[in-house]
Amino acid sequence: MRQLIATLVLALSLIGCGFARPDVQFVQDLNDNKHCSPERFVVGQLVASPGLAIQDHQGVLTPLTWPSSYSLRWSPGLLTGQIDVLDDAGTVLATVGQRYKIGGMDFIGNGTFWACADVIPQ
Repeated sequence: MRQLIATLVLALSLIGCGFARPDVQFVQDLNDNKHCSPERFVVGQLVASPGLAIQDHQGVLTPLTWPSSYSLRWSPGLLTGQIDVLDDAGTVLATVGQRYKIGGMDFIGNGTFWACADVIPQ
């Protein structure tokens, strides 16, 4: 009986993880530049750590800065929920956990990569 109760408590706590809104920092620029000429591309998995970043195949994190008209949307789920980046029209550009090739340039002011060009699913 104790094992059953322990299993139920664990299962309920895991399910609850997807309903707790994560504390994700969403770094944005001030001038809403969405169409820059990319100086380079970053490729990897979009992760939340604590802000949004691209993690390459070697595990290196590149923190991202997004245009100011973009936003985050969090949708609850059973285990983890889902975090999406939306453009100014409300279209999903990227989802945490998926792989992307993102064009932009180094944002010298805050040490991030400025995601001001195409976001391409990989």
